[in-house]
Amino acid sequence: MEDIHLAYDVVKQIAPFMGQLLAKYPMPSEADPHEKQAYALWKVIYPKVALRSKVILAAKKLVEDDSSKNRVSLSNQLALVFRTNSFLAAEVKEELYTWRRDTSTAERSRQEAPPIPTPRVGALHEEYSAEQISCQVCNGQDETLRLVSYPFVFSLVIITFRRMFHGVYCSRHANRYFFLATLITMTVGWMGIPFGLIFTPVTLFNLYNSDKRLRPANAKLLLEIAKAKQEKGHTREAAVFYQESLWLNGKESRQVDSSPDLPALVVFDKPEFLVQVFSLLGGFSAAWLLGFLIGLIDGMISTPFVDLQGQISVLVIIFSYIPLLLMLFFGGFVLARFVRWMLERTLITSHWVGRMVAGFTSLISFYAILVGNLFFFVQAGSGQMAESLMDYIRINGLLLVHGGWLTLNGLIRQGNAADLLFVVLVIFGWMSFFWLSRDWAQQTVQWRRTLQKIERGEALNSGALVGVSAVLIVGIIVLILGLIFYPSTILLT
Repeated sequence: MEDIHLAYDVVKQIAPFMGQLLAKYPMPSEADPHEKQAYALWKVIYPKVALRSKVILAAKKLVEDDSSKNRVSLSNQLALVFRTNSFLAAEVKEELYTWRRDTSTAERSRQEAPPIPTPRVGALHEEYSAEQISCQVCNGQDETLRLVSYPFVFSLVIITFRRMFHGVYCSRHANRYFFLATLITMTVGWMGIPFGLIFTPVTLFNLYNSDKRLRPANAKLLLEIAKAKQEKGHTREAAVFYQESLWLNGKESRQVDSSPDLPALVVFDKPEFLVQVFSLLGGFSAAWLLGFLIGLIDGMISTPFVDLQGQISVLVIIFSYIPLLLMLFFGGFVLARFVRWMLERTLITSHWVGRMVAGFTSLISFYAILVGNLFFFVQAGSGQMAESLMDYIRINGLLLVHGGWLTLNGLIRQGNAADLLFVVLVIFGWMSFFWLSRDWAQQTVQWRRTLQKIERGEALNSGALVGVSAVLIVGIIVLILGLIFYPSTILLT
């Protein structure tokens, strides 16, 4: 929040003179200390924001209407600049500190306006209440509000550019920018020699870690909003923001000395045992469906390239795998959200059990990708045609239960480079699924432990019985279906 406080100070100082600053009018000789300070601050800031269209647009809106809303908008934009440019933030702080010191010694005797007070955390000036922080696109505010920073790369043969989407967005618009950054990087990021090939994997890795890296900052952001809403009597809304801040960073959010009533806002659910088990089963089913759809869609997209039988260039082959990479990339985040949903509806407080759930979920999704891929090709006519309704049921039952093993075995035996590349990519996707799901599982388990400690002073049972029960039920169902649709009963050509 320090960057936001600094931006508030700057905007309060330069707002009355924004028109002159944008028009680059020379400072009048009779300017008062506040106007001189505004010119000095703008002289430091402007070279760093001249090409940032959102900052300049917010400044122009402030010139048209010097309202609280427009001041907050410009403050948010400058806070993002300060957060990504620590040297500029330090220079602006020094400029403000120098002016305040000079004002306190020379201007107070002349009864000038007092220096700008430094806002206290949780007690910002009403004009800049944390409750007013909202999505920069839709101006909405909910518990999904996040500070995001999504890097991307695009190349033009010998030139490679690195840029970044950053701002405060709700989940809907954050996902939009995340998808755009990923799409740009995967399609044209690597097409630069040599830096495109170097920066693309690095950028994709940073994209995968971007949300995790900003969790402490976002926890503080949501905690400030929760405190602001609590001060205005919006208790239920404050509880939602506070609990989400606990999920992002429980250690930071538990330090609530300035607002000791916040822990009382926690709503602690206590689901029954069967509800917990069925929540895990529902999550496993959703993971299987996610993987099945990825495999099915990849089969639809790759069919035209398979029919060409190698009569295309290597570049086109690479592009044919980009949809699969995109689906695997985003599938990991969707699967992680499934894992969070599952664990939020249980009383699991053991990190080991949480990792087991994450691993089992990612394994189900990985297997379903192979099933979906084979299912499409069989339905498209590459397999044996059913002669009766019973044969149709048996064939599809065989595919849905044993299709993953059949696909993996067939692709490896053929030894085709394109098929082996598909296997490698799917295995890589499975590893990324597990890595991300494991992280979200640990975060959710720690969140559940924190909630239980707030209410009871200690954690409850580990939840191992719930996790093992759900896995055993899935295992029994798969075993029964596997025996019913045994591969030897049907021969696929």
